[in-house]
Amino acid sequence: MTDKLMALKSGTLEDFRNSNFITGEALWNIDYSKYVLDNPDYFVETRIDLETLPILKWGAGKQRGEFDKENSKNLYEALTHLSAVEAADERLWVSLSLGHFSEYLHNRWPLGKNTDIDTHLNNHLFAPDTRRRFRDQALARLWWVGRFVNRNLSQVKDKAYAVLFDIESDVLSQFTTRPTLVSVSSLATAVVEVSHEAFINPSSAKKRTYDRDKFRDFLKDLDLESGRQLVPHRDYGSILIQVQESFNRNFPEDS
Repeated sequence: MTDKLMALKSGTLEDFRNSNFITGEALWNIDYSKYVLDNPDYFVETRIDLETLPILKWGAGKQRGEFDKENSKNLYEALTHLSAVEAADERLWVSLSLGHFSEYLHNRWPLGKNTDIDTHLNNHLFAPDTRRRFRDQALARLWWVGRFVNRNLSQVKDKAYAVLFDIESDVLSQFTTRPTLVSVSSLATAVVEVSHEAFINPSSAKKRTYDRDKFRDFLKDLDLESGRQLVPHRDYGSILIQVQESFNRNFPEDS
């Protein structure tokens, strides 16, 4: 078999999505290599060399975030040549998830007794929209976060990866689905700095306990405040002060 990725054609992808000839758990556990060989008209060869792709790791509990932090770095580095248009192509990530990275897919998001297989497929296999690519799809999320960090947060790259992957799983989705944070790098950088100091830095004098609801309110406050101000045109120092003040309101010092 070729060492290039054989990606699903659009029609095949839609057949998979609509359960036209393979459904549910059978799709989740498909032998992708055999399927390619048996149905050559359903695939197209890409320029992605499978031999250059990294080994992805998985784990349990907080270990999942730690591993995915490295997975994101490594996958983006291996596929840094992809354009945003190519990386927005759902066929790429579905094909890699079912094929080359199926072991990662199955172990990172295992099927349980009470798992709704259709929801599972829609969340972690398919990625028809930007939100799902960035937040849920098994591989797309890793690459897009890598791109976001390298392009928007290069000055605080290590801290950014730690904030997005090492605190709680919801931080990634909360952070990367805020238009202001995705589009204004200075604001995103300040949020990373403040969050890293509060939740991760072991020697911090401003240590806080992470709380999902408080963090969401903190980011909501920034959205509202940013909407009233020309944030991109302000100096970084004033932005950092604003972010710290908003954080302190939502995360007051522990009594």
